[in-house]
Amino acid sequence: MPKLPHFPQSLTLAVTPLEAVVFPKSRLPDVGCTLRSMSHNLALLPPRSMVEANWLISGLATDPEHHRPLGILLIPWPARVNGSLFKAERRDAEEPGYFTVDVAGYDDALSGPTNVSKLAVMIAGLIQAGEKELGEIHAVFLPECALPTEIAEDLAKEVARRHPRLQLFISGAIGKPANSEAMPRNLAFTASTADGAVQRSWTQSKHHRWKLNGDQIRRYHMGHVLDPTREWWEYIDVSGRTCHFSVIDNDLSLAVLICEDLARFDPVLPVINAIGPSLVVALLMDGPQLEKRWPGRYATVLAEDPGSSVLTFTSTALIDRQHQAGTPKIRTIALWKQPGGLAQELAIGPDDQALALCLVREHRQQISIDGRSKNSFFLSLAGVRAVKPPDPAVLPRRKSLNKPT
Repeated sequence: MPKLPHFPQSLTLAVTPLEAVVFPKSRLPDVGCTLRSMSHNLALLPPRSMVEANWLISGLATDPEHHRPLGILLIPWPARVNGSLFKAERRDAEEPGYFTVDVAGYDDALSGPTNVSKLAVMIAGLIQAGEKELGEIHAVFLPECALPTEIAEDLAKEVARRHPRLQLFISGAIGKPANSEAMPRNLAFTASTADGAVQRSWTQSKHHRWKLNGDQIRRYHMGHVLDPTREWWEYIDVSGRTCHFSVIDNDLSLAVLICEDLARFDPVLPVINAIGPSLVVALLMDGPQLEKRWPGRYATVLAEDPGSSVLTFTSTALIDRQHQAGTPKIRTIALWKQPGGLAQELAIGPDDQALALCLVREHRQQISIDGRSKNSFFLSLAGVRAVKPPDPAVLPRRKSLNKPT
């Protein structure tokens, strides 16, 4: 067999990745009649000049004869964000408005060189509490803009050291610009961990800016800093579009999207549809995750085609910020949608600090467009438990949160 000259960027021989890309795929769509249904194993992607797709190996390798449940801990940081942390970047009446969210740091109690260690202790306590409810925790997820990038990198190392069985750490993060003139980046930071250490880490930038309109500004009570009669755009760098697919088990794949990227078709959703990851995780900074809201609509689309299981996940910051005094506080931080199933809204109570999930495989036969069958599976939600820490420690309250959101 001839050597593949463009591997790992593409599995093609004569066609360069600047023309088209061929990658391994995870699943076929269960509905419709499409070119993507021709092959069980290969996906045709847009050229890398449009979006750079990559397969990356994570941990979670298991005996293929015994597929264990997958335990995930969702930690909805930041717990709160003050309205004064939203900053108007441009106020020209004739120009679009841009805004950021200040990321100066955490509360004074967590500032300085010990903050990462303190955060790791909190997470370790939540992992311990989650494992008492649903068994082993393999992955920890934090939502959009949960941490500055440098904190996320150090925290992944410290959590892995304290919890050697952990194998995946994903957090929304804000990356500092290279210089004062450059824009920050809104990122998804992923670390593959094993044996108490980070084995590999990578980031993926958000591809679309958040636009805050008057209704959202009023809902989140930010009219004192952002004029609600105007539209405001997230001040971030969206150049260099990439989409990473993590192999998190012998036959499990995962893709991460950041907020608006779930709702916008170009440039990444064609790649998601072609490859069909087992699990799509959307990290959000948003209100409650209800089926009737926009994340529920777009999660349903991906659960039908390509047939991925979808988890949308937000912090409690904007959920609590839009809460009106005298009304019930419902903290629905996540939404789960799996192929063929109803959407499940996942909430925590006022004293809960995390949510533990147990995912299992459900087998399903897939049929190609020419009638060839292949045994496959999808991820199914088998258990959900709200988690309190084993001690009185509370989640960190962010003093600032750099979210060019």
